[in-house]
Amino acid sequence: MNDIKEDSRFKSYISENELESIILDDSQRTKFLDGETIVCEAQKVLLYPPLSDRKKYIAGVLTVTTFKLSFATAEEAEPSNCYQQNLLLGVNDICLSSIDVIYQVGDRTKKKLSPGQNVTGKIKDIVIVCKNMKYLEFSFKLSDKDSGKNIVNALLHHAYPKRHTLLFAYDYKEPYVNETLTKEVRLFLTKQDWEKELRRTKCQNWRVSQVNFNYQVSPLLIETIIVPKSVTDSIIREAVEKFRNRCGPIWVYGTPTGAALVRMADLLPAITDRTEENKLLEHIRKSHPGKRPPHIIDLSFPSPKDVQNSYLKLRDLCVPDNTRVFKSQDFKFYGLLDGTKWLSYVSTCLQKAREAVVQMSINEVTVVLQEGNGQDLNCVVSSLTQIMLDPYFRTKFGFQSLIQKEWIALGHPFANRLGHILCKDVEQSPIFLLFLDCVWQLLQQFPAAFQISETYLTTLWDSAHVSVFDTFLFNCHHQRFMAEVGSANSHPPLVLRSVWDWREQFSDRDIGLFCNPLYDDSYRAILKPHVGLAGLDVWTQCYFRWLPDLEVRTGGRPQVDLYCRFLVAEILQRQQGIGELNGRLSRNKEEYVELVKKVNGFFPFSHNSGFTDTAVRSIMSGSSLNFLRKLPRNSVAQASYVRNYSRKVSNSEGSYKHVKPRKTIQETSDLVWRDPNFELLASNGFPLFLRGNIGLAWYDTQTTVKTHHELIMEQIDDTRDNSNANMICRVQPCPTVLRKTVGDLFPYRPLEESTDLSVITITLKPNSKLIRTNAEVETEKLAQMFLISAKNICDKLRGAGYWADFINPFSGLPYFTPYSLNELYKTDEKFRCLDFQIFDIKDCKVVSNEDKSKKRFVGSLFSNAPCKMKHLNSIFTGKE
Repeated sequence: MNDIKEDSRFKSYISENELESIILDDSQRTKFLDGETIVCEAQKVLLYPPLSDRKKYIAGVLTVTTFKLSFATAEEAEPSNCYQQNLLLGVNDICLSSIDVIYQVGDRTKKKLSPGQNVTGKIKDIVIVCKNMKYLEFSFKLSDKDSGKNIVNALLHHAYPKRHTLLFAYDYKEPYVNETLTKEVRLFLTKQDWEKELRRTKCQNWRVSQVNFNYQVSPLLIETIIVPKSVTDSIIREAVEKFRNRCGPIWVYGTPTGAALVRMADLLPAITDRTEENKLLEHIRKSHPGKRPPHIIDLSFPSPKDVQNSYLKLRDLCVPDNTRVFKSQDFKFYGLLDGTKWLSYVSTCLQKAREAVVQMSINEVTVVLQEGNGQDLNCVVSSLTQIMLDPYFRTKFGFQSLIQKEWIALGHPFANRLGHILCKDVEQSPIFLLFLDCVWQLLQQFPAAFQISETYLTTLWDSAHVSVFDTFLFNCHHQRFMAEVGSANSHPPLVLRSVWDWREQFSDRDIGLFCNPLYDDSYRAILKPHVGLAGLDVWTQCYFRWLPDLEVRTGGRPQVDLYCRFLVAEILQRQQGIGELNGRLSRNKEEYVELVKKVNGFFPFSHNSGFTDTAVRSIMSGSSLNFLRKLPRNSVAQASYVRNYSRKVSNSEGSYKHVKPRKTIQETSDLVWRDPNFELLASNGFPLFLRGNIGLAWYDTQTTVKTHHELIMEQIDDTRDNSNANMICRVQPCPTVLRKTVGDLFPYRPLEESTDLSVITITLKPNSKLIRTNAEVETEKLAQMFLISAKNICDKLRGAGYWADFINPFSGLPYFTPYSLNELYKTDEKFRCLDFQIFDIKDCKVVSNEDKSKKRFVGSLFSNAPCKMKHLNSIFTGKE
């Protein structure tokens, strides 16, 4: 990659002759599929990396075809094994269907271009934002005249087709033989599939009906549906006329106890008489063995428009224009995230699904999901409900079959919601992404319950925008059927290619990453997730993977995943005792070492190479791997090491700095960065991270904690005047009003009312000069001092046989408790370090915050040690 002088405008620094000398070999040229044709091509185009502020570039050839936008360059090496390689798209290729917005960029302007318009002026720079948050910025300043205009007009025409038959799937000529698809998924397009599902669930009093044969009742439904045994086909034909999209009640799942899951649309707006609806609900009631009335869940909120508006705000947050905008967003990231309402909608969907699970599993009643058109949130909540109830749908085969049943067969309008076709009447909305985010949240909370991985979910969202596969290309199965039949006047028959045939896109190595190494097939329990905002997180791999500044180099989640895979293979080797497998593992170990040398935080979607192999050597031979060995397989403790890094920017040179200990600290030091509460497999030195921000945190030598940090324990007695002391400790009994909050923070510690619970508050006085000039650095230093002091106190209390713990200010998690879903959120007032004083007024316990006029850092730790000064002092000092 080339660097550009900061004040350069490409006139005196870059030579056009130099760009003309670029020659592409066969491996670097754009690859074309059978049936793909070139629309437009531009030479000497510059590609700017994200957040580079146009100070770096890659020169190459930009090509628009009927399938993709491709950027070919001679400056990149041959693809390595460090990132996912799509067999249909190159490293710098994007499918035209994935393009969301195109901007024309000037020196100080940014203009959104309308799909279908014809640009006549000169184009110097453009920005392309994709539906999967990918961000591409091109410059045509050195290209031939009108190159930029031709490229833009080609994109505005071909990336937004006005007819479905203009999608590339109709032109793709590659022969396709479907031999393995039936082993990967149940399509739910035939009567036999629905009969099998009805038998598998053992749900009684329901029958298979073909009232919609030849799509006579509704073109938006499949030909086979399941209805109550007591209802006749004639009743169905008459009743569906009253429902939106002609989508009446349809059975989708059931339990052996007779509790069924039913989907239905709302009545037409003009109909006020709900007689027909009540008749069908009465038949649903009769289908229950106990004749119990169904529980109806209203899914009118959020609407597709609400989800789309939320997504656009989230996209703006994940695709900053430059480093200035990035830094501005970073310091108030969680506030901006809260403003998008995206996680709120995720929480709402999970809450509705959990409500359905409780009704079906505990109350054993039928649940009816009802929304406006019956094809958006019905798909989301119905799918989530079945995932929580049935472990079959948490396997790869079952999950794909679930999407086929709930989304494909029952007619989610993918062509409209994903924006495949340009039409004013189409309401675009990423409902499917909302569902995948909900599944990702479940995967974080129950890592042993799913056979699929995070990488699988992210890849699935990318594949939804590849216009080769028919799976996510249509609004209903009837459209797919008509496309497959073909038309003599408009188009030849379409060759159907399922996205579930993953070998069409990826190698076996990439497909292997779709499986979760922590999956336990004996995990059969019903999932009961935390659905509140405090239990949710940001899906960083999907949303932030295109921002290199947010990536942890040679660290992060992927390394944990890779070592888990290697350990699982080693366990299987020991269990099976196969010699051939032993030799294979020995060879693969070297491959793993080479891979981890390059793996970064957004693997396998990162194209950045790792800096050094120091961390890899220490992991393979050091304590990190041994620590993973000691973890019980599929334990919740493993999940605690799958946490996001915080997003943080510095005013110092460079966007990020890694945390580096002082040179005097040895590897055997037991300081905070060597404690397992920090990220397991990050770079040497373990980067710290602060909750309330997302991304990589930093600190320099000015804020590094020194090794002489013993706390003067005699300061625990607050009877004396310590107003001028640098560190003050107070101990006081915890009032009843705070016990629930403490119980939420430390869920694995029983805190009954009869148990002693003491609160030890540590107050640290900052440097008055530094707090005025650099408050953030000084606050971080005080937070580190609090962590070390609190750890020392807890160690002594725990050594004396008491329970003691505190909230780690750098992770937002309990320091000693293995796992907790209640992370500290900056916007959550009740979890703000609990800086308070407790005192008596008459017969009342008064909980009061510290005086905010005093700029101090206050943190608290909790213990079941009795609140007795002499006893605590004897523990801290070792003197009776």
